[in-house]
Amino acid sequence: MKRSQVKAEYKWDLTELYSDYDEWKKDIEHIDDKIEALTRYKGHLLDSSDSLLEFLKDQREVEKLLERLNFYTFLKSDEDLSETESQKYTNMIHDYFAKYNVKTSFVHPELLESDYDVIEQFMKEKEELREFERYFKELYRLKPHFLDPHEESTLTEIGNIATSFRDSSSFIRDIEMDFKTITDEDGNEVKLLASNLSKYSRSKERNVRKQVYDRECEAYNRSINSLTANYLGYLKAIEMEAQHRHYNSYLEQTLNESAISREVYEKIKKFTKENCGAYQRYLKLIKDCLGVDELKPYDLSAPLVNGSDKKYTVEDAKDLILKTFSAYGDYYVKILKYAFDNHCIDFVPNENKATGWYSAYIPYAKPRVFGNFQDKILDVSSLCHELGHFVNQYRIIETQPPQYVYQSTFCAEVASLNNEIYFSFKMLEEEDDIEVKKEVLMNFIKTFAGNFFGAIRQALFEEAIHTAIVDGKALSSKDLCDEWRDISKPFYGDMLESQNSTGWAGIPHFFMGGGYYVFCYSTGIVGACNLAHKLLTQEDGIKEKFAEFLTLGDSMDPIDSLKVLGIDMEDDAPYQIAIDMFEDAIAKFYELLK
Repeated sequence: MKRSQVKAEYKWDLTELYSDYDEWKKDIEHIDDKIEALTRYKGHLLDSSDSLLEFLKDQREVEKLLERLNFYTFLKSDEDLSETESQKYTNMIHDYFAKYNVKTSFVHPELLESDYDVIEQFMKEKEELREFERYFKELYRLKPHFLDPHEESTLTEIGNIATSFRDSSSFIRDIEMDFKTITDEDGNEVKLLASNLSKYSRSKERNVRKQVYDRECEAYNRSINSLTANYLGYLKAIEMEAQHRHYNSYLEQTLNESAISREVYEKIKKFTKENCGAYQRYLKLIKDCLGVDELKPYDLSAPLVNGSDKKYTVEDAKDLILKTFSAYGDYYVKILKYAFDNHCIDFVPNENKATGWYSAYIPYAKPRVFGNFQDKILDVSSLCHELGHFVNQYRIIETQPPQYVYQSTFCAEVASLNNEIYFSFKMLEEEDDIEVKKEVLMNFIKTFAGNFFGAIRQALFEEAIHTAIVDGKALSSKDLCDEWRDISKPFYGDMLESQNSTGWAGIPHFFMGGGYYVFCYSTGIVGACNLAHKLLTQEDGIKEKFAEFLTLGDSMDPIDSLKVLGIDMEDDAPYQIAIDMFEDAIAKFYELLK
């Protein structure tokens, strides 16, 4: 259906941000002057506590305006991808963000010219500055890695070049690649696009899945040299930044800036490698469910259960979600009701709407949930996941100042994945329909396999390529494809012989956050499994700890945030608990098959 045909109660309301683009344009007219006005503080940040506080307030106002402008265009774009106006304004805002970063590149070097004692004295003089204490402490912790203003400005420009490589790769994957056509389940010729690849790769018909796999391999092989050049150019740019900031590698920079110990990073890799047998048992489960003689790469996305005929309306989903998560406490239900009753969720598909699900937020507005609800139990599960984000984001905005609202990637998926896991196991207990039980349990099994094993396989690949760049090795597309195949072998064992060696080129996450982003999906599922286990077994005090965790944002280091839940990611126990839950779920699924 067209966007105009969707009922108002199933669409989000964005008027909290802007009523329309005419109102949006009134703000965009002033952003250039506001960014330029910040430069008047250059050389004067530390003149007095008044000067510093005044700058921080003015900076916040500029960031508030930029983020509102960007948030609105981002959400509007996904409502209708064919709407060129939103695309144009999105690009415009990105340019302003780039300008803002360049114009304010003097800030950190200038603050770091003084000893921390000066900042401490300013905070004594101005109590309002205490709100920024963690920001100041983190800044001074990283002081050895900041440069003078001119160098900082240059690195910002290099960062913009890196972004160009990322954008170019995205254009190739999402727009320019020709995936040709396939014959669908009904014998119709279908043009494959980046937007419908996942749909047909999950077909019940094995021949359809094979066609999609073959076309995708062919398309990536045709573009592999361009994608390789973009990825290597991107890595060279960010590794150059790391070198100039006096790090041995971008991995070291990422972990240091995120306040995550190398021990945790190495531990998640170690546990994944040691438990490849569990992943291979998952592959055997796929093989058994499909009843095939030999497992092929295009079987990994196949539906493994017939699926229940049971339909769920949005209203059914709301009732089920409110009932399920009432166990968390009244505050949780209150926020869920707010999301449902105040048009914070865009529920259903419409023509040209983006695919997938997400919950997005900024410090200056309520979060928004984007979805494509299609009446199935797994749509309810996806809504549970995004509402886990929503409640987490809502609570952070409610309790933290803007500078601490954006949660670390390390913690961001814990609350949402926990909801999905908790919902799955509650449905196993309370649902009578055996097919629904199969669907929710298989959803957990697939989610765990993808996040724990899949993400670390990707992390091992990007670490290998980053290391080769740092060592000055010349790399070709064949080198990257060989590396991807070799790293995958221990995961698949004897269960899967052949695979697409260009698979790495279709993973946009390698360009997110400068890379070294994907391993946080593994730590996220480990944290979520442990939290869900505590909530399901009603561990004493866990509901109170969970309520506190949801408010933390970036107010403390990510490792310490999870310790609030009683989860120590520097210990072996959380990883073993997560693996055990995965293996138990596979055993339970075999029982359901009987």
